[in-house]
Amino acid sequence: MTLSLYVCLGLQLTSAPLTVRPRNTVVVQGERAVLHCQTNTTTSSTAAAALSWKFTSTDGVDKGFIYNDDGQNGRYSERGVSVHINYTSGDHPLVFNSTVLADAGTYTCQDGGGIGEAHAAWIAVLG
Repeated sequence: MTLSLYVCLGLQLTSAPLTVRPRNTVVVQGERAVLHCQTNTTTSSTAAAALSWKFTSTDGVDKGFIYNDDGQNGRYSERGVSVHINYTSGDHPLVFNSTVLADAGTYTCQDGGGIGEAHAAWIAVLG
């Protein structure tokens, strides 16, 4: 097991393996979907992101980060997609309150704010 230590905005994060990885999910359009991802990474402040989420559409286009050290991407929060961070447990579930067809694709959870272990899972949205 490789551990890495880095400094982000003066806060130290220790990157560790993911303890819960997201799983492939199938939902009907309009249903709620949740992708779980958890790490035992510790932070010295709740302002730092221990995990990041990234989205790639079904046609392979990298849509960038949904959530990372800079916070949540506004284009997702406007649609009711959110990351509910629990700094005590390390859980960072990605929550879709009401899925749309455009939510179908691959979601990658990565530890260490985008430099540690990564795991991807897909969401299929049935119309």
